Amino acid sequence: MSSKSTAPAGHHLRRQMDDLPPHGRGLRRSGRNAGAAPERLCVTQHLHIHGFHGANEEAASEFAALAIYGSDARQIRKLIEDDPALNQPLHADLPYRKAEVIWAVRNEMARTVEDILARRTRALFLNARAALAMAPAVADLMAKELGWDDLTRTKQLAAFRRSPRNFILLR
Repeated sequence: MSSKSTAPAGHHLRRQMDDLPPHGRGLRRSGRNAGAAPERLCVTQHLHIHGFHGANEEAASEFAALAIYGSDARQIRKLIEDDPALNQPLHADLPYRKAEVIWAVRNEMARTVEDILARRTRALFLNARAALAMAPAVADLMAKELGWDDLTRTKQLAAFRRSPRNFILLR
């Protein structure tokens, strides 16, 4: 006797789906999905994940460029209120502010200049020349936050300066 199940493929998934709460009584399907299992209510439809700041556009527009941080935008704005120098842009061609570097280091575990400029802000991909220009300021902010010495700061800048070469178009 074989220990292999004789149930049709996906049978265990169907049983799991049958345990989900139903959505809409008397819902009918037509076309390609006719005869399929009834639709079920999405169990995460009203789940507010990290970063949620409200269902309306006014909640997001209140924070302007910081709206991409969702509910964290309030805390980044608080950093700026506590130290207005953190509201300075890192580069005139990009929307990123010094406070975003501080936030990423303190709350998102950013530990390299490349991490800030490539992944946290996407500056490297949007404008590699601007990212190169921003790098020293980012390194200074990170050095102060993370307690880097001059050698670590210099190594971070050298490591980052190798990255933009792949993103700058030569004329």
